[in-house]
Amino acid sequence: MSWTESHGFSTFGQYNLTLLGVDQAWLNITNNLENQTLWLYELSKDCLGCPHVINHDVAAVKAGASKEIIVSTKFPLNYRLERDGATEIIRENENGGFIRNLHCQVDTSMGEFGIYELNAQEDGCEFVTVLKPVSIFLPFLIPFFFYLGLAAVIFILKKYKTQIFRAVGLGKKSNETDAVLAVSSVRTIDKPTAPAPPASKRLSALDTFRGISIVVMMFVHDGRAGYYFLDHATWDGLFVADLVFPWFLWIMGVCIPVSIKSQVKRDTPKLTILKRIIIRSIKLIAIGIMLNSKGGPIEFATLRLPGVLQRFGICYFVTATCVLICADKGCSNNNKPQNKYLAMVQDILIIWKGWVIVLACVVLHTCLTFFLKVPGCPTGYLGPGGLHDGAKYPGECVGGASGYIDRQILTMNHIYQWPTAKGTYRSIAYDPEGLLGTLTSILTVWLGVQVGLILQVYPKHKSRLIRWAIWAVVLGAIGAALCGAKQTGGAIPLNKNLWSLSFVLVLSSFALILLMVLYVTIDMLKIWSGTPFREPGMNSILLYVAHLVMNDMLPFHFRLKTMNTHFKLLAESLWSISLWVIYAIYLFHKKFFWNL
Repeated sequence: MSWTESHGFSTFGQYNLTLLGVDQAWLNITNNLENQTLWLYELSKDCLGCPHVINHDVAAVKAGASKEIIVSTKFPLNYRLERDGATEIIRENENGGFIRNLHCQVDTSMGEFGIYELNAQEDGCEFVTVLKPVSIFLPFLIPFFFYLGLAAVIFILKKYKTQIFRAVGLGKKSNETDAVLAVSSVRTIDKPTAPAPPASKRLSALDTFRGISIVVMMFVHDGRAGYYFLDHATWDGLFVADLVFPWFLWIMGVCIPVSIKSQVKRDTPKLTILKRIIIRSIKLIAIGIMLNSKGGPIEFATLRLPGVLQRFGICYFVTATCVLICADKGCSNNNKPQNKYLAMVQDILIIWKGWVIVLACVVLHTCLTFFLKVPGCPTGYLGPGGLHDGAKYPGECVGGASGYIDRQILTMNHIYQWPTAKGTYRSIAYDPEGLLGTLTSILTVWLGVQVGLILQVYPKHKSRLIRWAIWAVVLGAIGAALCGAKQTGGAIPLNKNLWSLSFVLVLSSFALILLMVLYVTIDMLKIWSGTPFREPGMNSILLYVAHLVMNDMLPFHFRLKTMNTHFKLLAESLWSISLWVIYAIYLFHKKFFWNL
């Protein structure tokens, strides 16, 4: 164990603390009853609507006996000690009571490397903390102060570079050299020169946003240092990791109007532009399928077909084609309508045909989700199946219509085999990048297109920020209404696995808020350049692909003895991320940018 997550000793009584891993603790179950065997059932708070399930590590605890087990501390657990362990799960009856013979029930919230006891008495249960847990948040302080200090040193060097170099005897010029430079500067000023053409203005805030997304995505893929709250939500809900990939799609949408407009402005034939769109989409899909074969040799009979870049490719093709349909010479020249009210919504009117197509995709998604009949499952079911909702429905109901469509078209062998719901809810294979969710992913990209068009149509900062703020409020309000403004539940729950409509609207609202903050900070006030996130954002696809290919290789990843603490995992992961960021900064200074 590392000193940031250590009690200072390796054993405590009969408990060996070195056997514990990340987010684990010791639990001792003692049965003080006479002539009565007890069975331990448990329910994790992460398993919404689930019944209690028997703990097979404990099995039966005979009268007067005790058993020690290692338990997970990620989520609060509810324990039930039963007088009968004949069934795997405990179902509720129609009156809301439990069929099994309950002796006692207790809620627990345990911490890493703690020691706990659950004592069964004649009059109930007693839950005792024998050894307090360590803090899992302390490891964040060390990298925080390290990167803060590094940023301060870089800032001082950049701001006072000349003074520092002169103080140490470097960069000192002779009087003669200074005179020559002074004369040269005067001559340069006096010499008439032709005005330089205006440089194209790149939105640094967008590159920084993309860079934040790729850095967080790599951190999550590296294991997020074992922190559950930095992982994806098991089913319903919205965690940090659930935002980064959708934000990538959204940012791609922001960039599409810039690309199409520049080509139309150069009088590039639409057929040529369409060919480029098709080629780029095929490249994204092909690279995505190749990445799915990583760790081969791969059998084509079990090759996963959907994936992150595959969804990029499909969504790019649909949305870019929609923008191309709407684009004309007048669009590229930003000709404003004479009517002032139409001018206020010019950015929407320009792509109204595309809105019709995208909204048709949303309607199709909604109809299939809520009206397609799935054998053995309730129509419109949005849950993970298995243990969910009192274990009423089989694991084959996972994702409802979304999972059913993938299994019918792609078949079980060609979809993701280890979804987040499989372990917790005992569901079957389900692909979070499946076919049905692609329809609402198109909406995600299209909302980005709308934001990008605001950049093209309205050159003033105030006009852009007002419209972005309106979109953020409207999308956030609709999304909150659909999900009931809560992490779980609502008419359409927040769910990245399903890529639900509420999820798309809420993540787009958050994206707009972050973009506005970055836009004001970087492009308006210029108080931050965007470094060290801007450079990775300008080579995001390269970093994504390279990171997936090389994530198991030196010097990016390694293991030192037992990696059983958050601190060790955090240090190893941040080492890897720092190397990739340095590499991106190097490529930036070499002016190397890889685009498909």
